[in-house]
Amino acid sequence: MNSLKKQSAPNPRVADQRSHFQHLLADIALWVGIVLFLQAFRAVLLLLFRNQIGLDVGSQQLLRCFVVGLRFDASIATYICLPLVVFSVAGFCLSVKKIHSRARQVVIGFTAVLLAFIFPTDIAYFREYHNQFDHWILGLVFDDRRAIALTIWKSYPVVWLTLGVIALAVGLGFLLSRWTAWVSRQRMVSQGFSQYNWRVFAVAVFLTAVVFGLRGGFGRRPVQLKDAAVCGDFFLDKIVLNPLSALRYAIKQHFTLSQEVGLETILPGGDIHAAVRVLDPYSKRGAIVDDYLKRVATGTHNKKPQHIFLVVMESYDAWAMQPKFRSLHLTDRLMALGRAGIMAEGFVSAGSGTMPSLAALICGLPEVAVRTRQKIHSP
Repeated sequence: MNSLKKQSAPNPRVADQRSHFQHLLADIALWVGIVLFLQAFRAVLLLLFRNQIGLDVGSQQLLRCFVVGLRFDASIATYICLPLVVFSVAGFCLSVKKIHSRARQVVIGFTAVLLAFIFPTDIAYFREYHNQFDHWILGLVFDDRRAIALTIWKSYPVVWLTLGVIALAVGLGFLLSRWTAWVSRQRMVSQGFSQYNWRVFAVAVFLTAVVFGLRGGFGRRPVQLKDAAVCGDFFLDKIVLNPLSALRYAIKQHFTLSQEVGLETILPGGDIHAAVRVLDPYSKRGAIVDDYLKRVATGTHNKKPQHIFLVVMESYDAWAMQPKFRSLHLTDRLMALGRAGIMAEGFVSAGSGTMPSLAALICGLPEVAVRTRQKIHSP
């Protein structure tokens, strides 16, 4: 009987490694849960704003939207779970069960609050700007914050929205906790897990999966913003990104444009004369930059105008000025102004919006995502 008890007694080392494996399963379950929430939110955006989908969109484009979006979701979920990677790797050699469990609960709480706040905010932002978070969101930081806060307070039921966010955070946290706890209780480890070779193999596989998650795939480069434009539909391309990825790229672009490196951003050597000579090998050496850009117009036979009127119409499309719609007589006066002045039927916008385009036309400065201001002095 004594020999039988000794043979059936559990191996403490195996039990400890099995316990760590359960924590590892819980971390993987948390990662999967975050990815599923981000995918579900993409489906919510698709349903809420389905009227913006093009008429010729097919099932393959919809599938591509979610498949490519999965790469961005995997990257964001990996970054959120990154603190747990340290405990997961350390657990293969050390006993960190208690602190590992507490760290996971902190990450679950942080994730629940973050997603509960970011999801409704992104829906409201998309409804207003027809896009996920972009550079305009930074107006919350750099514009008149007091005026913005008053506008939000007067325009939205802030109290009810706050209560809704709290309820959503509690719900998401509950689901993530129950999901990770259920997965961690699954018995999927053998007695051989305590062996050294098996643990080395598990660490290698786990770290490879972490690298895969951070990069958003095993391609030759990590997933990038340009990978979102793969659906052939403006709306679907916008929701390929999840709101956290969109916010990350907006902040990254802001810091890139805010760096005071000047010409080195696009010309690392800083020698603009050498760059111009590559484009124009017949240019004169020693000339100033203005000489390279100088253009001489042929002139016009019209008299020099005393006044120049620049007509700016917000969100005014040019379809009514096309020949097939002129019978509607919607733009007769505007066409008359164009015939009497200068009208370009084919052009490329000077900026990403009305004011940047207008600033480029008036000042002659290209739009580089830096706000153009004009100080007006009273007489």
